Amino acid sequence: MRISVSTLDSFQYYLSNNVPDEKFISDLTDYKDNRPMQIGRAYESILRYPAMYDKYVNYECDNIVFDNNSITNSLAFIHSLQVPTWQLRGTLKIDDVTLSGICDIMNGLEIIDLKTTANYSYEKYANSWQWKSYLEMFNLDNFKYFIAEIKDNVTEINVKDLHIIELYRYDNMLNDLTTFVNRFKEFIVLNKLEHLFKDR
Repeated sequence: MRISVSTLDSFQYYLSNNVPDEKFISDLTDYKDNRPMQIGRAYESILRYPAMYDKYVNYECDNIVFDNNSITNSLAFIHSLQVPTWQLRGTLKIDDVTLSGICDIMNGLEIIDLKTTANYSYEKYANSWQWKSYLEMFNLDNFKYFIAEIKDNVTEINVKDLHIIELYRYDNMLNDLTTFVNRFKEFIVLNKLEHLFKDR
């Protein structure tokens, strides 16, 4: 069985927000792209290849436009990194489940993930299973979220604020992760969804 880290966090959201079973299962079986996802991908692409998307008065990627100042401020953080390596795939075996994910940036011995959100919440990211999964996958101790709090004006995205959250490996982290993965596995089996999570 193969489970992506993003799907594991979706299960966390389902449990924490009393999402009806039918809605969560429908989301799993009928994946749909949406504008927040598109904005997040565009933001990451622009920060990785700014010259490619620089239109002089703004930055544009896949019809998503960011104002110039928003990207300039974000790039200051990227330029401060030592030797960033982008888009590293990782897996972690937990019993008979393969947990998979792609970290945005490896900067020395630190993992960095880029996020965009209209509603910033420290707890949302601190309680995520993503950072714990990635620290285990890559056998590292330090994780950092770089979060752009945005306003979507439809024709242009403005970054209102930038937030950094630093998180660290802790004792029994792998045990916590294993327990939650197995809880999700039980949900998958109970609802006969194994066909959606076949290991490759």
